[in-house]
Parts: sequence; C-alpha cells; structure tokens
Amino acid sequence: MGLSGAIFEMIQRSAENRAALQGRRERAAQMRRRYVSQAPRVGEVAEKRIAPEELERIRAEIRLRERLERRRAVRRTLFLWIVLAVGVVGGMVFLLSRVGWSAMFR
Repeated sequence: MGLSGAIFEMIQRSAENRAALQGRRERAAQMRRRYVSQAPRVGEVAEKRIAPEELERIRAEIRLRERLERRRAVRRTLFLWIVLAVGVVGGMVFLLSRVGWSAMFR
C-alpha cells in the first residue's frame, strides 16, 4: 500500500472515531437529562414516605449491625494481642533455651 492509501485509512479511522465519540456524547447527554429530571432540585430534599414501624425496624437493624461489628472488632483485637503475647513468650523461651536458663538468674 502506498502513502496515499495509508493517509486515506487514517482519515477514515479519524472519521469513524469522531462518529463514535459523538454517539457516546449523545448517549451521555441523554442519560444526564434522564437522571437530572428525576433528581430533586438543589436545596430540596427528596423525602420518602416511610411508615414509623418500618423506620424503627430499619434503625433496629442498623443498631444490631453496629453492635455485631463492634464485637467482631474486639474479638479480632483480643486474638491479635493473644497471638502477640504467645509469640513474645515463645521467643523468650526459645532464646533462654539457647543461652541457658542459668543466664537469666546471674
């Protein structure tokens, strides 16, 4: 293929890319219009009507999840401290067994 063929292909690809870009821009604008028309205006609050019983049930679920999350965090921390303590004590026993127990009481 000569130089003119390569230039022609480059021009074709450029035109195809521009068309694809224009299509993506149009779809994005359409999506933006769709969601902006459904969103509340700036300063307004979208208020959902929730029954008081449903709201209390949701709050109870949130409190339960928070309580469980705190328990898990405490258990993890306690487990890590225990592993650390066992490691330190094990390391000390290992070092003392290598040096000798009598070196500790000198």
